[in-house]
Amino acid sequence: MTDVSMTQNRADVLPERPPSAVETRSGRPMTRWLLVAVALVLAALAWLRFGGPHPWLETAPGWLQTAAAAIGTGTGEEEGPRAPRAASVVPVAVAQVTIRNVPVEFRSVGTVEAVETVAIRARVDGVVERIMVEDGAQVKAGDVLVELDEKPIQAQIDEQEANVRRDQAQLDNARRLLARTTDLAARGATAKQSLDDATTNVAALTAALAAGEARLRSLQLELAHHRVTAPFDGRIGRLAVSLGTVVRGSDTGSTIATLNQIDPIYVAVGVPQNLLGDLAAADNARIEVPLPGSGEMRQGEVTMVENEVERGTGLVTVRAQIKNNDQRLWPGTVLDARLVLRDEPNALVVPGNAVQISQTGSFVFVVDQENKARVVPVTVSRAAGDDMVLAEGPPAGTTVVTDGHIRLVDGTTVQIQKSEQGLEARR
Repeated sequence: MTDVSMTQNRADVLPERPPSAVETRSGRPMTRWLLVAVALVLAALAWLRFGGPHPWLETAPGWLQTAAAAIGTGTGEEEGPRAPRAASVVPVAVAQVTIRNVPVEFRSVGTVEAVETVAIRARVDGVVERIMVEDGAQVKAGDVLVELDEKPIQAQIDEQEANVRRDQAQLDNARRLLARTTDLAARGATAKQSLDDATTNVAALTAALAAGEARLRSLQLELAHHRVTAPFDGRIGRLAVSLGTVVRGSDTGSTIATLNQIDPIYVAVGVPQNLLGDLAAADNARIEVPLPGSGEMRQGEVTMVENEVERGTGLVTVRAQIKNNDQRLWPGTVLDARLVLRDEPNALVVPGNAVQISQTGSFVFVVDQENKARVVPVTVSRAAGDDMVLAEGPPAGTTVVTDGHIRLVDGTTVQIQKSEQGLEARR
């Protein structure tokens, strides 16, 4: 207990240690000033290593010149005079300006449509007795699709045929009676009224027979309507009836099936109204589309233009008929379509990625015989797919840069790495 008290008394007697210099600088550690000093030294070394010539070293002591030389060259040996830097060579891809026939076209989304489409309905009342086709079948014009029960209508036909035979017999008898009455009247053996009655009876029976025959023809036509047939060649959709279904001729909503004509087939494209003049002047306008799932193209001549422009869009629908005997095009399919109005011969063409745009207009980089890139202004007429048609530009056969423009200025030396049109690389 006494030792502890003595220790505490000694601690009270010891003087308090004054704060060090490190702790008196606004409370900031000395490490910050060391980092600043290291950064200044590194900056000085970098300036000596990578900076330009230092004239002040000529009057400096020898040991300082030797140290600066060692830092500048990375070794302790003196560096000889610096060689000038070689001019940079930029690798580029090139193509040639060409002259060829280029179509004047309009690209848009096209929709495949059936040339003819019809909802097949029954014309008479009846019960479906037989179904002659399968869902989605290919049918020919006149093929029977569905047969209705014919027994009720056949009974009416039999009855009407009997009525016609009865009327015919009555008419034959009336004609014989008219002949006898006419002979008697000529001899004055009968009254004139009897002749008039016989004549009227023949006329009435003739009319009755004609009405009976017309009724018979109507029933026979109704019998034919009990066999629902395809009105044209095409592909049928899913049948909406089955055996025993009651159909009615007066029910406009009762559809048996839908039939589409798909060979030939329409491709419809919405064209801006400002192209109607060019379309009217075109002699052989056509629409081209790729077949789904392949790069094969199909085309057909424009066969119709809608008779009005859609008010909401300003577009007019143009349709072309395209052969589709292999049924590769299907109604409702959406395709990238191209309306070709005409072919422009001898057009000056460059790849689209060769044309650059600046504040002064469009230009291309032309590679001259010394493998130097030269800026040549161009006037672009229109786009043709991935190419550009020029109204003014370098002549055909000129080599133009298609890739690598970002590092080019007028006069830059280039190295051709790739030619899009068979030019050999020049090194």
